[in-house]
Amino acid sequence: MLEKRKEIIDWLNEVEVNYDCGKLKQNDLHIWPILRWSLFKDIVKREGYIKNTNQPIQSSKALKFKLYNILENVKGFIGYLKLKFGLINKVDVIFAASHTHRSYYRSKFVNRFYDPMSEYLDHEKVKFLNADYSVKNRKDYTLKENHFPLTSIYYFFKRITKRKDTWTSLANNELLQIIIAEYEHSFKVHFNKKAFFKKIIAVLNWAKVYELLLKATNAKLCFELCYYHDAMYGLNLAASRKGVRSVDVQHGPQGMLHAAYTGFNKVPNAGYTCLPDYFWVWDDMSLSNLQNRLNNTSFHNVIKGGNPWVYFLESQHYDLKHFEEKKILLFSLQPILPFLPDILLDAIESTKDGYEWWLRMHPRMTENDILEIKAVINERSLDHLVNLDDATNLPLPLVLKNASVHISKSSGCVLEASMLGTPNIIVDPLGEVYFSDIIDEKMNFKQTKGDLWPLIESLEGRKKISVKNEMISAIELLLK
Repeated sequence: MLEKRKEIIDWLNEVEVNYDCGKLKQNDLHIWPILRWSLFKDIVKREGYIKNTNQPIQSSKALKFKLYNILENVKGFIGYLKLKFGLINKVDVIFAASHTHRSYYRSKFVNRFYDPMSEYLDHEKVKFLNADYSVKNRKDYTLKENHFPLTSIYYFFKRITKRKDTWTSLANNELLQIIIAEYEHSFKVHFNKKAFFKKIIAVLNWAKVYELLLKATNAKLCFELCYYHDAMYGLNLAASRKGVRSVDVQHGPQGMLHAAYTGFNKVPNAGYTCLPDYFWVWDDMSLSNLQNRLNNTSFHNVIKGGNPWVYFLESQHYDLKHFEEKKILLFSLQPILPFLPDILLDAIESTKDGYEWWLRMHPRMTENDILEIKAVINERSLDHLVNLDDATNLPLPLVLKNASVHISKSSGCVLEASMLGTPNIIVDPLGEVYFSDIIDEKMNFKQTKGDLWPLIESLEGRKKISVKNEMISAIELLLK
């Protein structure tokens, strides 16, 4: 996996050197960052990293599904009219994300990064709107959140919009075809151009929806999570058109092997229209690394605002009984196979008295993934040593702060643990590359084989550090 990722990243960077990728456009939409991510993701999918979780619709549910679609179209039509004619409250700030960035906290379905920000804005009488681009279960969203049905509007807009000219233009784009042909030749694969063309059309449609929203609300600033989603590319394009400041909020690692946060070798003079104006990062390492990669442009900037979720939970009071009985060894799972590496399973089998393993599930992991993990644990008779429920259900920063050691392959939790002063052990070569700048053999370690116990025991009692809240100053700067 590591070598293949290095290979595709190096190849993408070479393409940027050999071609003027900034001229790869569809009208005012810069295509290269989207193509770069799509080619990278194509390789990652072939590694088996991303699973196909789509399930066929059962015939018994077909009628219900059709009725649901009709209701969604009606909802989308009404929402479209509200935006078209400005029948929506004016706001200063828009928060855009997916339901996957939310979690249940004290019986509320909260956005881990945005809710602390919106709480501050609410206190300062700054008006804001939550405009999630993906909503799995709308009943989880409260009316107080002022959630707007953008997904329904998008699908309605998609139905009434024809983009045959766009399809033809992409098919006839010589530079686009050259790069795709070189990719197929270099990696001996077939790239699904049809799916990529659909992606570009989706971005353009999302841009129109967000453009309507920005115009109707008169928003000055928009925050986004996972800027390399189709909807967020569209939001960035809409913000570029309307002169609205856009900010991508860090939600995980942004290392050299993450194609969305590398490859800024030849950025156009006015920047890429599908990229955010600002990258909000958590820590000094992320700030320095991303600033170095963006040194060829003054249009896309980096701002350190910290992790709002960490700041919020630092101010809360909890019953810490979960953490008092044994020393907790936390492993952050990821949708990367194998879920449980041998070095971890061997360590669990050798667990010494006074320790308990907490295995935290990743939000993208499916029920089948969890069953597979439980099967491995049960097969090796390790269930009495492992806690899955508390590890997954309690707020991550709370668990990280109270864990004796955090162990991971390459999860962004490494950065959060480091912020909270909890020692990290990275057990995968991919993680070694991602976090090479913080591996210092003092608080952050790497070990990919052998017995983990000598290292685990040597980390007992390492000093925790206090967290400095930088969120408010970052928001104030962005609102100016």
